[in-house]
Amino acid sequence: MSKEAQIENILLDEVLKGKLKKGDLLEPERDLAEKYNCSRPVVHRAIIRLEEKGVLKIRPRKGIQVLDYKMHGRMGLISEVSKRSKDLLDNKFNKDMLRFIQDNMTNMFMYFENGKEETCIQFECAEDYFDILLDYSIQTGNDLYIMLMNEFRPGIINVGAYCIGHDDINKEFQQIESYLMKGCVTEAIDTLNILFGLIEKVWLGGKRV
Repeated sequence: MSKEAQIENILLDEVLKGKLKKGDLLEPERDLAEKYNCSRPVVHRAIIRLEEKGVLKIRPRKGIQVLDYKMHGRMGLISEVSKRSKDLLDNKFNKDMLRFIQDNMTNMFMYFENGKEETCIQFECAEDYFDILLDYSIQTGNDLYIMLMNEFRPGIINVGAYCIGHDDINKEFQQIESYLMKGCVTEAIDTLNILFGLIEKVWLGGKRV
């Protein structure tokens, strides 16, 4: 990992853990460079990366200000946030993330009015949950959905780790697959609502199976 990536991770951790709060000003770049034993350009590049993700804002003649990442965070921040423990995020943020994925899955299902290729869903590891969602995305032919699932990959796998081996959740996934193969989109969406209710209970409730 490069030095600028290390500094980026350190600063991001301090923001996510609340050590650096919304509105706080960072130390000047020259002081940060001395603190982290590196050059000022390295620190500046790390700050630029966090500015691009909506975590920091360089304000001329004022300094480097911490933003509310939940208000200003961009897509590049998703994987960074998801890789960290879900306990760093509040309950509402996690629910909103699940709703976002659910809404986009609902839109994806509209592409399957004429059915889809038959597959056999087996959940043996957390990545299997991501793979089936990516499969749905690919079969729509819409590149945007593929990129969206790839963007959410760490978060989906994190959720999958909580769901693995949960019979009721796996049963609902398989029921959705059955409906989509028959082109029964309305039934698939109704089952999706049930599924995400179970996922929310298992994941956000912290009830490991």
